[in-house]
Amino acid sequence: MIHGPVEIRINNHTVSRDQPPAIAGGTDFVAWSVLGLIMAFAVQYAFRREFGIGKGASYSAFAQNLLMSVLFIAMLARRGSREGQSLTIAVSKWIGTLAPTILYGALGEGDFPHGSFLILTLGIFCSVFDLIYIWLLAKTKPALTTA
Repeated sequence: MIHGPVEIRINNHTVSRDQPPAIAGGTDFVAWSVLGLIMAFAVQYAFRREFGIGKGASYSAFAQNLLMSVLFIAMLARRGSREGQSLTIAVSKWIGTLAPTILYGALGEGDFPHGSFLILTLGIFCSVFDLIYIWLLAKTKPALTTA
């Protein structure tokens, strides 16, 4: 087993065990960006077509929020420090998702006069992953600052 920093060269790029290679780096950036935008527009259109404007926007927003909650944990695990992340933002994200979860998922408002089980379910899982992220972030060492 190898311990310590390990670097190899692939196609004139340095790949370190401590820092995974970027998927969308260099000349591939434009292609990945275009693909991502096409996919995003297609998925948003599908939500709108399937559920209408109001419900489609709400459902897609909660699905995106759940994805972000999971990806924040993945980012923290990959970086191993609080670099670019803060407890203030994490707690604000959690509260900012919890409020509409209660309003639209449980109480009912707007396009969801009797609440929405889907929004409630997505919102609960957002809260679970947001709270895990807050807990992990609180116990992670702060990023090194150079001033």
